[in-house]
Amino acid sequence: MSRILLELTVDTAHKPRSFRRNVISSAGSTTLGSLAQLVLVMVLSRVMSGLDYAGFLTAVALVAVADMASDFGTRIWAMREFALKGASRNTFFVSLLTKLFYSAAVAAVVMTIGPHILIIPWQDILICVFIAFTQPATDPSLWYFRGRERLDLEALAVVLYRVGCAVILALLAYLGVTLTLLLAAWLAVNVLRITAVISSAPLRFVFKPGSEAGNSGIYFSLVRRVLPITFPIGVAFILVTLYQRLGVLSLNAMHLTHQVALYGTAFSLVGAAGFIAVSITNATFPALTRAIESGDFPAASDLLLKKFSLITLFFVPMACLGLVFSPLAIAFLYGSGYRDAGLVMVLLMPGLYISSLNFGAKYALNAISLNWYDVTATLISIVVFTAVFILPLHMQKAGQAAVGWGIGESTGLLCRYGFLRLNSRMTVRRFWAFMALFAGLFILSFLLQGMGVSLRNAVLARAHFVLHR
Repeated sequence: MSRILLELTVDTAHKPRSFRRNVISSAGSTTLGSLAQLVLVMVLSRVMSGLDYAGFLTAVALVAVADMASDFGTRIWAMREFALKGASRNTFFVSLLTKLFYSAAVAAVVMTIGPHILIIPWQDILICVFIAFTQPATDPSLWYFRGRERLDLEALAVVLYRVGCAVILALLAYLGVTLTLLLAAWLAVNVLRITAVISSAPLRFVFKPGSEAGNSGIYFSLVRRVLPITFPIGVAFILVTLYQRLGVLSLNAMHLTHQVALYGTAFSLVGAAGFIAVSITNATFPALTRAIESGDFPAASDLLLKKFSLITLFFVPMACLGLVFSPLAIAFLYGSGYRDAGLVMVLLMPGLYISSLNFGAKYALNAISLNWYDVTATLISIVVFTAVFILPLHMQKAGQAAVGWGIGESTGLLCRYGFLRLNSRMTVRRFWAFMALFAGLFILSFLLQGMGVSLRNAVLARAHFVLHR
């Protein structure tokens, strides 16, 4: 692993150790931020009334959805442009204006539909919309850090923000403020973070026109050219988000409440590890973009191979451990009533590995501007998942959804790799070795899950015999 990390460091950065620094910073920031949010939710559940707590959770869900849609893929375009052009004032303001266009569209939809279907009042919904538009993931200032391979600076800003926001919200909730004031405080912390970051030394180019000075007409002309580029990226993001929730939604549609609980519990634990793949992909994206833009496809292919290799080094051992210990982990965390969720988690582990590779391939398509091909691959994954899910298999539906997720992700990866081969000179040596690893994990998961089902049935049969003899 250390050799691959060293090679990636040389290929992806201008300074020594920057790749490792970026991956560790991003992963550490995500971990600390998640812990801060978990503690906040635990505190709020104890100090808020049931109605206000439910309202806060509703607000969090609304912010998550609006956050993802508010820039509609502009972040990928901006990261790519910053990676190629550096401290470009035009890139900053064009990405900001493009984001504002999509944000206004999202706000119109949310404010039209939200008051009729959500349990929180319209003024709280409006505050949530502004919170979503000012979240770290949608901040052009932080996109600049990503594009310039300074994920350590982004991580510092995000960790300070998330910990500070959690402390302030927990304190205000303890003091008994209303839900509206709590959400307003969240928005105020977001604005404070944006002000601090935009005022920092690395972002001073935003206030210095220099050779890129332009008027509003030039900016709006550039925005009109950027919108057709970002739109398919946003569509793909929405479809990917839908795909990751397709298991829960499909089981809900069949009114299988217990199966929803089993699958949702298992998937939440498996999905939590995805931040490692996100960190690796974000750290390599700028260098991949520069290699593609310069026409150095052998270097881009080599970088993609090394990224796949690093993901494999992290996720194959993780999947193997999950195959063996998932039932024990579920029983320890959730009790014996969720024992079957451990068997579902076993079936999800191969999908964790292949989805991480698929995420890396997705960003490769975005780096080369094959954005509609990315949309096509995701649509094919959804069709494959649906086909597997409706098959009359002799297994519980939660397990069938887990199998469908893994097969759909592998199909998506095959499509994305095929699109890369057909539309560029990029290739991945040993690609089929990665697919063979997935196939091995997939077969092993079925064998171990079958053994777990047999053991469970034997225990239940023995218990029934003892109780009724």
